[in-house]
Amino acid sequence: MDTENVVVEVGEVYNIKGIGIVIGAKIINGVLKPSMKASINGKNAIVRIIEDRGLKLLQARTGENVAVNLYGIERQDIQKGSQIEFT
Repeated sequence: MDTENVVVEVGEVYNIKGIGIVIGAKIINGVLKPSMKASINGKNAIVRIIEDRGLKLLQARTGENVAVNLYGIERQDIQKGSQIEFT
């Protein structure tokens, strides 16, 4: 399945000590995988980990709700309700 133009909608944003920024996200389009990148407010964000109810996933597909650990951004860089495009 194609992994280009993956769009996620941010439901919640958390800053978890020792882990970093974690978003609760719904996959709107595509397949999200670790190491995918996005530009958020001029900063490069990288997907570190994808989880569903505590289980690490190798990917998340359209329609799934998951937790995504992002590297390279701060809490104030991302807002609830925003959409992010990953490549």
